[in-house]
Amino acid sequence: MAVPMTTSISQRLFDGRISEAILEGISQDKTYLDVVKEVSHDEISPNDKSVVRTMTFQSLGPIQQKGETTPIEFDAMAQGFVKETAHNEYGLAVAFSRKLWDDALFGLMRQGALELGKSVTLFNNLNAARLYDNAFNTTYYTAQDGLALCSTSHTSPNSALLRSNKLAYSAQLSYSAIQELLILGWRQVNMRRYSEPAWRPGDPIKVIVQPEDYFTAEKILSERALAGLEPDVDTNSINVLNKFKFRVVVNPYMTGTGSTNMRLWFLQRENQNSILLVNKVAPERRQYVDNDTLAIVHTLYTRSHQRISRWEETYGAGD
Repeated sequence: MAVPMTTSISQRLFDGRISEAILEGISQDKTYLDVVKEVSHDEISPNDKSVVRTMTFQSLGPIQQKGETTPIEFDAMAQGFVKETAHNEYGLAVAFSRKLWDDALFGLMRQGALELGKSVTLFNNLNAARLYDNAFNTTYYTAQDGLALCSTSHTSPNSALLRSNKLAYSAQLSYSAIQELLILGWRQVNMRRYSEPAWRPGDPIKVIVQPEDYFTAEKILSERALAGLEPDVDTNSINVLNKFKFRVVVNPYMTGTGSTNMRLWFLQRENQNSILLVNKVAPERRQYVDNDTLAIVHTLYTRSHQRISRWEETYGAGD
């Protein structure tokens, strides 16, 4: 027969320092937040409790001239793509023997609790990297049109228009390739073929790279480099990228290469709102005593998923 725990035993076994260690682990190494925006379910889909459903609309055309006595012309916001995604459940537990508690081996228990907390951010870091490593295929994630995040043939629901957010050839990170990818985003159009640039000079842009490309990125894009001369050759030409504001984001979890084994890299609007980690249940910790073994068990549980709502804020190269 199970024996109920007394209050004094509970207070000793459920040491608050273990919970603090779990929270500390959860707060460490949030590299993924540089490439994924974390939001709650209710922020983006408050009317759907079990799934996240988002819809895009085509833009309106230009305002039309009207005569003094003629009616104003109407335009229609045609529906674009509807995307629906569901949450997954995740959990992990760690158990500490009663003997560990009785012998006050708190250092060992704290390390285990810290690692339990870090399991959440490790998963988020790996999952975010997987999205970018597979940005040029549909193996794990798709954009709102069902294609890869980065594609030369993004579709439009009501026209034959094809749009692109990747270079048409494999290009490693370089001064010239950055210019070409910037122009591709600058020349972007919306689903009605009107100009809708991803960025303009002066806009803040993230340059997402793997560690091996960090020094190349800094040579081209550091504040000192942007204030100086063209970085590829020793000339008197200025660095023409100096009108943009760049932030180099190095992601050590990314390992992706393209079809010619070049490392993948990306330009992205600094305040992107389209590649999301959606939390239905934020990491939730619980603790209990196993009545059979007397082990003290700490668990973490969360419901969430990662999604691409729109591709228009991210541009890729290397594939």
